[in-house]
Amino acid sequence: MIISWIRFLKSMGFILISCAIVIALLFTIWEFVIGPTSANAFINKYLLNPQFQGEPEITVEMVGALITILQKTILWEFIVIIGISAVWLGAANFIPVNKPGEASNWVWAWYMIFLFGAALSALVPIYQLQINGDELLRSERVIPIILILIFLYTIIFYFIGSLLATPRHMITSVPLATRIIWK
Repeated sequence: MIISWIRFLKSMGFILISCAIVIALLFTIWEFVIGPTSANAFINKYLLNPQFQGEPEITVEMVGALITILQKTILWEFIVIIGISAVWLGAANFIPVNKPGEASNWVWAWYMIFLFGAALSALVPIYQLQINGDELLRSERVIPIILILIFLYTIIFYFIGSLLATPRHMITSVPLATRIIWK
């Protein structure tokens, strides 16, 4: 039991550090590669609802509000990734596997946890952008943002939360893991 806890904490530490690195990388790209001026112009031109693009003072205020909402959305998305990864790693570390190949019987659990996380990852932008956003975002941009965030969740959860952090005895319960890692 203690070994399971150590494996779980080690895996969660790996996920937390990996997510922190991805967030730091996104922040660095936003601030230093794109730059605040270019980012504000992009959000004003492509994301901000045209009804808020009248007076320059109001536009700047609304762009700032939309940036804050987008940043909160991304942070909540990472919280979902960390939480769903914790659920999967809790299951992977504490399910007793006694013989080789037995872990592949738990693929259904991985899929259920993954689909639950994908649903949560879709609800985060819906809540943040539609309920908290007060129609700041152009309505035609909501679906693409939801799809981008589900894709982000899928990539990070699969590669970091599942493929790299799952203990060896449960790796066969992650779809395609044996083909990617051992071939």
